[in-house]
Amino acid sequence: EYLVYRIMNALSDYSFRVRLLRITYVDSDDPGRQQTTYGFLIEHRDRLAKRLGLTAIEVKSTSIVALHGDYTNLVSMFQYFVANTDYSPIAGEPDEPCCHNSKLFGRPAQPHFAIPYDFDMAGMTYAPYAEPNPRFKIRDVRQRFYRGRCINNVHLPESLQVFQDNKDAFFILVQNLPDLSWSSKTSMFALMQSFYKLIEDPKAVEKKLVRKCV
Repeated sequence: EYLVYRIMNALSDYSFRVRLLRITYVDSDDPGRQQTTYGFLIEHRDRLAKRLGLTAIEVKSTSIVALHGDYTNLVSMFQYFVANTDYSPIAGEPDEPCCHNSKLFGRPAQPHFAIPYDFDMAGMTYAPYAEPNPRFKIRDVRQRFYRGRCINNVHLPESLQVFQDNKDAFFILVQNLPDLSWSSKTSMFALMQSFYKLIEDPKAVEKKLVRKCV
């Protein structure tokens, strides 16, 4: 999941920064019993807002036309890249504020940004407890389902170019993460390679992305 955040960081400054931690847990009743594992810290939304000169926005819901089209399309492509469907840029879960696994930010009289977070259900993360989103006809969390908006298809070539420009950097990012098992790296590489095989085929882009927008 840390790597998924780092991928979004490479795509845009409009993303939550993360810092990798190596944590040692000590049994308070038996200090000799210890366990060391990895974790990560996520940038607080107030820090993100200050860094980007934005204001956090609290609403029950919003609309696609109220969001930056180019950024929203880039995020849709990012979510497709990491095989994540557990999000919404315009609405929250029942009885929750907007937006599901996204935070709204903006500037006065300008379109808003729905900045994503929480990627434990993404196929790229492949958490042992992750399950396919019941809203969609997918059988496995690693099965991609495109949720880009048709109104933003005009930005699709630009979004795809950003991913092409960062292709090598993404593979290096995965390769260089300390202590990530080879099996996990192989799994992530396969998912990434299948994405790039698709976007490098104009007919596949038309069939899988342009015609699958919502």
